[in-house]
Amino acid sequence: MSSFGTFASALLQIPGVDAPQLSPMEWIQKTWLDGGWMMYFLGACALLGLVVIVWKLADLSVKGARTRTFLREVDTLLSERRINDALALARESSAPAARI
Repeated sequence: MSSFGTFASALLQIPGVDAPQLSPMEWIQKTWLDGGWMMYFLGACALLGLVVIVWKLADLSVKGARTRTFLREVDTLLSERRINDALALARESSAPAARI
């Protein structure tokens, strides 16, 4: 954000460029009110998108942890040459790597 502030300060030194009259929060409020009723739908879509992003991030993190654990167990079994046990573990596991 510091580089943006420096850039904005540099622009203000150009002749003919004036400082903004509204603070960022005032600008957001003005834009929301000027957008009319459609802003409620856009806001709802943005909120829904953020919820989906957070949900998928959490879901992929959990699946990644299960996959690492599963692969560690399979590597241990294979290093001990217990192939049938490794196959049985893959059949029982719900980790994404077990399906491969």
